[in-house]
Amino acid sequence: MKTFRIVASMAGLLACISLAQAGTGRMSPEEVPAPLRPWVDWARHNPPAPECPRTAGDAAPAECIWPAGIEMQLSARQGAFTLTVDAFADGTVELPGDVETWPQDVRVDGEPAAVVPVNGRPSLRVGAGHHVVAGRFEWQQLPLNLQLPRQVAKVSVAIDGERFAGQPDASGQLWLRTSPDKEGAVDSLSMRVFRQFSDDVPMVSTVRYEFSISGRQREIRVPHAVLEGFVPLTVDGGLPARIDADGSLKVQARAGSWVLNVSSRRMSSANELQLPDAASEQEVWSFASRNEVRVVNLEGSPAVDPKSVGVPAEWAGLPTFVLQPGTALKIVEVQRGDSGGAADRLQIRRTLWLDFDGGGFSVQDTINGTIGRSWRLDLPEQFALGRVSVNGVDLPVTRSEAGRGVELREASIALEADGRIDSSAREIPASGWTVPLSGWAAQLNLPPGWRLIHASGADSVQGEWLMSWTLWDIFGVLLIAAVTFRVVGPVAALTLLAGLVLTWHTSGAPKFLWLALVLFRAIAAAVPASAKLRAWATRGALVSGILIALMLVPFAVAQIRQAMYPALGMSYSQATAGKGRAAYAPRPAPAAPPVAQEADSYVERKLRDEAASVMAPYSREASSRPVAAKPDPNLKVQTGPGIPSWRWTAIQLASQGPIASGQTLSLTLLSPAASALWSVLSVLLLGLALWRCWEFDRAALVRKLRGALSSAAVVGFVAAVGLGSTPTDARAQSAFPSEALLGELRTRLLAPEPAPACAPVCADLADLRIEAAGNTITLKLEVHAQARTVVPLPSPGANIRPSSVLAGGQPPALLRDDKGLIWASVRAGITSIEIVIPAHQDDVPVHLPLTPRRVSAQLVRWSLSGIDARGLATETLTLSRLREVQARADKEFSGGADLPPFAEVERHVMFDQTWTVRTVVRRQGPSALQTSVRIPLLAGEAVTDPGIKVEDGEAVVDLAPGASRSFTSVLEHAAKLRLLTSTHPGQIERWTVSATPSWHVESAGLAPAAWTNGGTWQPRWLLWPGETVELALSRPAGIDGNTLTFDDVQINTTVGQRSSDASATLRLRSSAGGNHVIGLPDGAELLSVRIDGQVQPLRAEKNRLALPITPGEHSVQLDWRDVSAASNHYRSPQLDLGAQAVNATITLAVPQDRVVLFTKGPLVGPAVLLWGVLIVVVAIAAVLSRVVPGPLGMVTWILLGVGLVQSSVVSVFFVIGWFVLLAIRRNYVDPSPWRFNLFQMVLLMFTLLAASALLSALRQGLLGYPEMLVTGNDSTAFSLRWYLDRLDGTTPSVEFFSIPVFAYRLMMLGWALWLAISLTGWVRWAWACVSAGGSYWRPVNVPKLGPRKATAADAGSDADESPGRGTPG
Repeated sequence: MKTFRIVASMAGLLACISLAQAGTGRMSPEEVPAPLRPWVDWARHNPPAPECPRTAGDAAPAECIWPAGIEMQLSARQGAFTLTVDAFADGTVELPGDVETWPQDVRVDGEPAAVVPVNGRPSLRVGAGHHVVAGRFEWQQLPLNLQLPRQVAKVSVAIDGERFAGQPDASGQLWLRTSPDKEGAVDSLSMRVFRQFSDDVPMVSTVRYEFSISGRQREIRVPHAVLEGFVPLTVDGGLPARIDADGSLKVQARAGSWVLNVSSRRMSSANELQLPDAASEQEVWSFASRNEVRVVNLEGSPAVDPKSVGVPAEWAGLPTFVLQPGTALKIVEVQRGDSGGAADRLQIRRTLWLDFDGGGFSVQDTINGTIGRSWRLDLPEQFALGRVSVNGVDLPVTRSEAGRGVELREASIALEADGRIDSSAREIPASGWTVPLSGWAAQLNLPPGWRLIHASGADSVQGEWLMSWTLWDIFGVLLIAAVTFRVVGPVAALTLLAGLVLTWHTSGAPKFLWLALVLFRAIAAAVPASAKLRAWATRGALVSGILIALMLVPFAVAQIRQAMYPALGMSYSQATAGKGRAAYAPRPAPAAPPVAQEADSYVERKLRDEAASVMAPYSREASSRPVAAKPDPNLKVQTGPGIPSWRWTAIQLASQGPIASGQTLSLTLLSPAASALWSVLSVLLLGLALWRCWEFDRAALVRKLRGALSSAAVVGFVAAVGLGSTPTDARAQSAFPSEALLGELRTRLLAPEPAPACAPVCADLADLRIEAAGNTITLKLEVHAQARTVVPLPSPGANIRPSSVLAGGQPPALLRDDKGLIWASVRAGITSIEIVIPAHQDDVPVHLPLTPRRVSAQLVRWSLSGIDARGLATETLTLSRLREVQARADKEFSGGADLPPFAEVERHVMFDQTWTVRTVVRRQGPSALQTSVRIPLLAGEAVTDPGIKVEDGEAVVDLAPGASRSFTSVLEHAAKLRLLTSTHPGQIERWTVSATPSWHVESAGLAPAAWTNGGTWQPRWLLWPGETVELALSRPAGIDGNTLTFDDVQINTTVGQRSSDASATLRLRSSAGGNHVIGLPDGAELLSVRIDGQVQPLRAEKNRLALPITPGEHSVQLDWRDVSAASNHYRSPQLDLGAQAVNATITLAVPQDRVVLFTKGPLVGPAVLLWGVLIVVVAIAAVLSRVVPGPLGMVTWILLGVGLVQSSVVSVFFVIGWFVLLAIRRNYVDPSPWRFNLFQMVLLMFTLLAASALLSALRQGLLGYPEMLVTGNDSTAFSLRWYLDRLDGTTPSVEFFSIPVFAYRLMMLGWALWLAISLTGWVRWAWACVSAGGSYWRPVNVPKLGPRKATAADAGSDADESPGRGTPG
């Protein structure tokens, strides 16, 4: 078994290696590794469906049934058809006919076939291969129409032996005759007419006819389908119909219920719409107003309920009128265009940082919302706006009459603006922006030492001192002061009142304990001396005073420390809290300019045109989304003053409702000096108040303390034991081959055939020759293919199908898709294809999905259009039959089967560094006629597309049905520009404008219909033919500002004995790039330079280093060696950054053999707290020398405390406690043996702790490093760190004073010798204290645990025992 597993594992490994080397294409059975070959048949079971050709791309479904062509011979009583089909897989073939004309005797390749309905159409199933389907029809008379398969590519029909010229329409309906039946039921016609007017440019009228017809097939005429002044646009419905010259509708009617829609357009503004007198019956009109075009009032006919007259559901929400023949609907125009735009809805979030020195503010505004009217935002000069970013893109700050600001080009904005207020004035604008803001919130960041007393101008302020007072607070303070006034006196009351006002909202300050102290004192004074209540009141006053004193000690320490070191509580994480913010995250690259986008679209278009297997018709129209935020490279994009990152005291301010630009914010601030005075006064006032309010007997207090110190409690704790566990693992075994391996084998065997190497472009139309004579047009194609593929053929349109298609003399596989394109399958190599098109009309379009490389023509009484100025074919060629020149009528439409062509012209002007005009021309409507659109050019406009002809100042664009064309032109700069519209019939022009923030655009005349497009400022005008718009353009002046800003500066210096190594990490932003010079310290030796992590081969010349900076964000690291070395007074060298900087951090690594005594530098930095502790030690020593009797005087206490604090502050309390307990033991002897012995045990424990503390201090002093209590901004004794919020360009100089560790240890050696000499006297005194009273331990009488034999020694102690207790017998 083990051997089998080994063999199976080796086989699986070899199989996996073989499969991995086989690639990703389909694998043949011969390529399968030998161990897996027995599984080939299993893996190939249930193969996937075969691959069929795709015609429109990978996302479209594959087409497996290709009906190439159909031939039909029809007569009055019967018909026959032959359908050629190429099937690439099993599938369903749709046959000609419908439920009324069902095919009979259908055979496939000569064999009878079953015909079943599929979606109501006769269909049959065929297998893969080439098939010929034949069948016949029987009818009483030739039907009016016959349904053909929609996908059939070529059609040939003969009626009674003569070729039939009719062609099936887009739905596959082939109309066989136009004359109605002479026999049938009684003719009847019921009709309802609904008409909708869409007040657009052009105005569109859509009339909906609902017919109920019975009787013979016949032609009916409906007058005034197209009203006076309108031109027909489309005719849609289930019945054949056409428009006559008088606007009437002719319908080939047959029995049934039918709906026909006729739309028409009006090329001028309408003030009245009239239903002619000759109208057949009343009509129901609906009016769809377009307020963006114009605002109108409707008069002349009363409105009705749409539901009561049966208006179609899609029109039910529109105003509805019932008009009788001869009545009119008047349209009164109220307003044209949108003159104002939607109101601005903006909210601001302002963040202010007060400078450490209080000399100004750093300001960062975040504005979010939507713009509708104010497309420029400005701040007054007081703010010194330095940087603006809109939606992540930095824009140049420009100057206007209102101050500094930016041009906006997007309706939805997320604006971020950085600025400075370089003034110590405390009244600043709340907003300052030139637009009213609907919401305002602000955060005021105060540096250490600053306090906000009051802020006015905001609805709510969280964090100011004045607003923190509540009625409850005021009541409490006044109550305590009033009671103190009545009990103690006015001086104490005023002192306590001032102290409470200053400290009421300070953490750790006593509050209502003062009331308890004063009340207990009042009670004690009011009751007789002999009353018990007085004793309790005295004790209550004593306890209250002690609690207040205990609370005042840490409170006083905190306040004095805050006064001395206001930034002591600010950690390095708080100083750098904002460095990770997204304010200066990498900006997304601006969008490409329109010209670049056009180029990209052109490349994509060519790929789609030329791709054989993934190709679909593509319009040449390209989106013209402007680059709304692209700055002008000639203008400076300012990087701003930089924003501090520190966080300390944050004050939240907010206001509801709109904020005007003139609204101000007034701040009342306390400077660090005033705040320090506040803290000191708080301690002094509360201490003085306690001295005045607390009356106590000091001697009694000492006695109470001794009583309290006579006993102690002993506590202990238990350690936890952790449990562990050993995880176990199991190993699973699997047989060969595994499921994964079999799945991989199946995937490889059934993988689709790989795409040819030439994909996606495998075919090209090398040559197209057009021959036209009489009623026949022949297209001869030369197709070059590098692999077998399918190609789209030139198509004569949706309503004309070729009668013959041959490829190399043989009929190829053909398919007509839903878009009317005919696809053919070709082999690799050069294939000649001949397409014969019946031409029974005067104009025949030829759509070219593949652009031919060469075009030639042989024409007899035919003309060819669609060749551009370069001699290349456009998307559509048009063959027109030559006929006698006839005088044309003045009307645009003179009736007939072909509707007049209509084109929409979209013109977009982009004001950038280069002014450009992008023009897109689109054909609208189903007209099959060729048209030429003539577009008048603007003053100074030059077309850059060589394929566009320019005649008489107009660009001429030839457009085939359904085609579109775009081109670009350039404009000369001018202060004013007039937008023109053409007056040529059959075309309408619309104008849009966009501009970069480098330009300020104002319009005069007609207001735009819309100001934005897709959230971008892009005014759009809907103009009638002949109307104009005037534009005035100006370029806002730029301002001088920083193009390079340091957002973060970190300098780390390792101080050595002979020199120092320094490293500077700089995070900067640059908008212009170039060389930036940095000044190194004198005598510095540059070691390395890194920019974005890459080492740069740069050298400094005369301590000046030029950094090559490109636009964007960068990280620069400089390493150098400095001549400065460690000494008693060290001062760091300065670095000249050459630009403004914020968030500077300077770190000094102090040598291990130096002891830092003092530091000097910016406000936020290290502090040596040992000196403050020594002051406390001196104060405690002065008290202890007077209170604690013993051998230690004041100087001795000071020396002892100075040495002990070097080890630990806790050790000082152990030694003091030992001396205090010894003094108590000497003066007080408890008579109880139990308490006496317990006190001795506590004394012994403190003796051991004191001895341990002294030994630890000796060891620390002689061998260790002194504890100088260096703290502040995450500093330690060996790492000193400073932070500065803002630099003018030169880094600050920081200093420290130090001594060698050896000097400290010499002093500690002297202290150790003094301690050893002093201990000899202290020990003798301690023994005398311990043995005071004659003994150091007292025997304790313990009760006997059981009967025992009495002895003589027990006689005295048992004298008082009960006589009943005896000895055992």
